[in-house]
Amino acid sequence: MSTLMTAKTDLLIAVVFGLVGVFLLNDAPLNLMGAVLLAFGAVHFQEYRRKRRR
Repeated sequence: MSTLMTAKTDLLIAVVFGLVGVFLLNDAPLNLMGAVLLAFGAVHFQEYRRKRRR
């Protein structure tokens, strides 16, 4: 993703996208949007873990 974000920013985005994604997965018409937000949250969480290891 972007190297301009700090690790804390990536973690915040991952948590927010994850929570909203899980909420939208329970709503029938918005299932696909919830899955996409969960995927974005997972990508940001991977970036957070990668940045914390360095």
